[in-house]
Amino acid sequence: MSASAKRVAEKPEPVNVVDFAHTLVNSRRAAIDLPVDQIRELAAAVLIIDQQLDDANRRIAAMMLAEPPEPEPSPRRKPDIVRVPIFAGDDAALAAALETLLSASQRLERERHSTGENLARQSFEKAAIAVCNHITPKQRT
Repeated sequence: MSASAKRVAEKPEPVNVVDFAHTLVNSRRAAIDLPVDQIRELAAAVLIIDQQLDDANRRIAAMMLAEPPEPEPSPRRKPDIVRVPIFAGDDAALAAALETLLSASQRLERERHSTGENLARQSFEKAAIAVCNHITPKQRT
């Protein structure tokens, strides 16, 4: 009986992946002489190990993404604004114009980078023009 017929008749030994890797590194001729069933078992083992490695990489990536971010330092709190009425002498119209300008300025700050910014800017400009007109009236000639 020839050597190849003996291999087919014999039951193949279980494949140990580590031993097989050493065999492949040490001798290519030994790798060529392996029976087909052992090569199939080795291929299945390599596929399983590859899948397990992919799963482990996915789990590690998910754990890294799920870690809570480092706490950011709390932003400095702006001091509370104390509203004090503006007094402009005895001129009540000027005081009202300055109050309107102040409220328009605060509204513009709140609406910055939003859809209401244009409207807030227009009201601020109107209030500023009203104050300027009150302070420096048009010269009559």
